[in-house]
Amino acid sequence: EDIYGPTVCASARTRLERLRVGFVSRFSQEPDSYFRAPGRVNCLGEHVDYEGYNVLPIAIEQDVIIAFRVKREAGKTGKVYVSNTNAEYGDE
Repeated sequence: EDIYGPTVCASARTRLERLRVGFVSRFSQEPDSYFRAPGRVNCLGEHVDYEGYNVLPIAIEQDVIIAFRVKREAGKTGKVYVSNTNAEYGDE
């Protein structure tokens, strides 16, 4: 599954692979899939869109990527476990 498309730089693919390896290391299973949220900045319109004025958001290279796996157990409610791949920001 390719969340970036064919024209992305090698560093983005490296980040995605690091995320995959970290997920497997932490949860002992491959992720089911990934989510990606691209970053954006407002070149025009910060705090004016809710007043009805024009805005000009622009996508930027930075993004957030999330790996996930669904785990279903009979009779139990779902839980979400979050783990950060950056050691500077611990899991707890």
